[in-house]
Amino acid sequence: MCRLASKKLNLVDDITFLFIVALILLIVLDAFLHGAVSALSSVRRARLLALQEEKPQAVQKVFSLIDAPLRWFSATASLQWARKIIMLIMAVLIYSITFWLFPNPNNLPWLQVLSSQAFLAWLAGMLILSIILSWIEMMITQAVQQDPESWALRWINFIHSLERGFSPLLQPALLIFPAKRTFAQFRHLVTEDE
Repeated sequence: MCRLASKKLNLVDDITFLFIVALILLIVLDAFLHGAVSALSSVRRARLLALQEEKPQAVQKVFSLIDAPLRWFSATASLQWARKIIMLIMAVLIYSITFWLFPNPNNLPWLQVLSSQAFLAWLAGMLILSIILSWIEMMITQAVQQDPESWALRWINFIHSLERGFSPLLQPALLIFPAKRTFAQFRHLVTEDE
């Protein structure tokens, strides 16, 4: 009996460890996606033109997104959708960890489970996760804002791939809400000073 309990404890520890590692990887991926959205929304046309000689293909890909309102909306929406999916997976992982560590005693009815330790631990985990994600987003935004063009050029192939993947799902929304000119395009206009 003692060996069985020991094996079960090791299994719980192993699974919990794997879930925590998966959670950390998802946090890093979410930060990456947030940085891509921030970079794509902050690029300046004049700075991109200055980088044209160094990375002509990447600059052309960025221009193809910011010059076409539907493509820009599709790319930013794809990045946001990917972030939402990651957040949903993180919530499920935290749920799994907490309910694995605090199992439902005596198969309590669902309403009593809501007041159980597992549910309270899940809420605490979600609160901690939201605080961590907010801090990471602030740090990533500050880092990207220093030089959004180089970040956008670095990530443009990934952004294009993600846009192609989510594009079929976004087409109905883009047809219902056609984009004439995006906020980003106003930011990308070259001024006389530049």
